[in-house]
Amino acid sequence: MNYNILKKFSRSVRWQTIYARVKEIGSLQLFNNTSDLTKLQLLVMQWTEIYHSLYEDIAMNKPYIDEKIIEDELRTEAYLLWRRKNQNKDVDSQIKQSKDNQKSNNNSGRPSMIFTRRGKKK
Repeated sequence: MNYNILKKFSRSVRWQTIYARVKEIGSLQLFNNTSDLTKLQLLVMQWTEIYHSLYEDIAMNKPYIDEKIIEDELRTEAYLLWRRKNQNKDVDSQIKQSKDNQKSNNNSGRPSMIFTRRGKKK
């Protein structure tokens, strides 16, 4: 199977527009059969979603991405790998930050709970 044609098809303006409308509306379908998708249909959906996320990155002015990168498949793959690597770093740093921000008053490392009483009603 020639994946280059499939990728070109998936990044086309027509399919990106249809895909965006399907996501927004929900009642529209990309394909006639909706229960048992073929391998080709799954690949079209996968690459359409990937290119959709790349176009969103361009719209949000993310670094290192532009139309030239999307047109070149090797540069697209490199950007996707770089983005995945940096997203993992961001998640790891957020987890570490949240652990550092938790206050711990005991030796177990678990956050302690402080219960306070409300004032008596008169």
